[in-house]
Amino acid sequence: MFFIALVLHLVFSVPLLWVTDATWHKALRFLQGIAFETNYLMPFIIFMEVIPPKRRALAVMVSFIPWTFGMCSTALVAYLIPHWRYLIVISLLPSMFGFLYWRVLPDSPRWLLARGRTQETADILLQISVSNGVEGVTRADLEAQLEVVKRRQPAEQRLRTILAYPRLSLRALMLFLMSFMQYVVYSVAMLSMTVLPNSFVAHFVLSIFELPSNFIGWALSHYLGRRFMAYSTFLLLSGFCFAARNSHLATDEWLFLTILGFVKLFSTCGLFVVHLMASEVLPTPVRTSGMGVTIVFGMLGMVAAPHVLHSGLGEGGHYWILLAMTLVSVVSMIPMPETLGLNLPQTFQDAEDLGRDRPFATWIHHWNFHRHLKTDPHHEDSEHLMQKPK
Repeated sequence: MFFIALVLHLVFSVPLLWVTDATWHKALRFLQGIAFETNYLMPFIIFMEVIPPKRRALAVMVSFIPWTFGMCSTALVAYLIPHWRYLIVISLLPSMFGFLYWRVLPDSPRWLLARGRTQETADILLQISVSNGVEGVTRADLEAQLEVVKRRQPAEQRLRTILAYPRLSLRALMLFLMSFMQYVVYSVAMLSMTVLPNSFVAHFVLSIFELPSNFIGWALSHYLGRRFMAYSTFLLLSGFCFAARNSHLATDEWLFLTILGFVKLFSTCGLFVVHLMASEVLPTPVRTSGMGVTIVFGMLGMVAAPHVLHSGLGEGGHYWILLAMTLVSVVSMIPMPETLGLNLPQTFQDAEDLGRDRPFATWIHHWNFHRHLKTDPHHEDSEHLMQKPK
């Protein structure tokens, strides 16, 4: 799917070089957008599904940092090359370079196992174990363990199966809702770059504010827990949305831009939480499709953002909408489990039971999460294959 998305982006981008009719241009842009998030989503999910629990927050940070530099580079490239045809050519290069991964990007072993392809799953896990210097792993023992996991999985595994699991259904709905609202806040902050006469400078400043959000997101979620990260982020974001409402009436453009930068910083932290939680809460059979739906709700938020920005509520009135959305995000986080240190759920029942023994009132963090681990002898990640022996 990753390589299909690359092809779609190239196929629908190249005609933009000579199409000047506005209707055709928008139609091609729409078709081009089909592949936009998939280019990011597919390698991200594959990466998340082959690393141990303690590295998942780091994986999100690693995936967000290039995005931030890409956003910053966009302002510079558009400033130096202010011609839309040249910009289209430049935008084709990343998709072309993506094909260099053809021989080195494997399928997710979790996905392969969910499809009953045990031997291919074992091939990838054994390759990982060899790369990490793990000794004493035999194919026979590994395939026997994988067969046990495979037999526990239901025969039919589609996204609508979530509806049969009340707790999982509520969590998925909350993820979709948070994704929509945080993308609205993120997009309104970015669209406010006209606060300065030079939009290129404003775009760069707003983009660079995302860089510390990557490290903040990793540090808080890794050491203080996912739930602490979410609540602190949303509450701070609420405060800066309120501050943006008041500073919008001020004459100091740089002060207002700085406050918008913090709005964008904490909204990016909010997206960090959404991406991390979606990958950790949804079970393997529907992790890709579930995250895809989460992103779709985010894209709907981006569609709604211009209407929020120009809502006609008066000077700065749209920040009240952003404040309300952020507070709703706080409430939406309540049903979500603390997933710090937990294995990724392989089946729907695993996802339904995820975090059941972790009370809402208990603060679970880096230094005590091992006290709240429930051991299931029939479902253990092959983490021991991916780590070097002590």
